[in-house]
Amino acid sequence: MWLDKKSQIDLLAYSPFAELITNITANERLNPLTIGLFGRWGAGKSTLLKLVEKNIEDRDKTKKKFVCVSLNS
Repeated sequence: MWLDKKSQIDLLAYSPFAELITNITANERLNPLTIGLFGRWGAGKSTLLKLVEKNIEDRDKTKKKFVCVSLNS
């Protein structure tokens, strides 16, 4: 049974997707930008967002801000 917690380890191999989202957000021509992430419970949405957050923090030393909104229904 899987825990319902975002993982610090990329067990789902989402790193390529996180890198793609990070590259898209870094492209000034595409900003301002809104990205929606949808999936079933346990699909790894929170884990993917955590990977993107880490990529942005590692890449952007200016600490530009982004907002992550999670709606639980």
